[in-house]
Amino acid sequence: MENFLQVSREKDLRQKPEITLNASIIDDLGIDSLELMELAGAIEKELETTLTLEEMATAKTIGDVVDLIYNLTVSKS
Repeated sequence: MENFLQVSREKDLRQKPEITLNASIIDDLGIDSLELMELAGAIEKELETTLTLEEMATAKTIGDVVDLIYNLTVSKS
């Protein structure tokens, strides 16, 4: 059993995708719609702002999320 758990952990670590600005949120990172909404909630809480569903739906890559966050912070100042 111990060996099985070790192999499972190593396999999980090997399957982690490389996160780049061009990484697709859905295809590369495997984030589903619920996790995307959780991400939106975390961004809203951190920035004390509101994100619309349309804004989050336009974010296809990590770079898109970065741009969204940047635009939200610039518009607040």
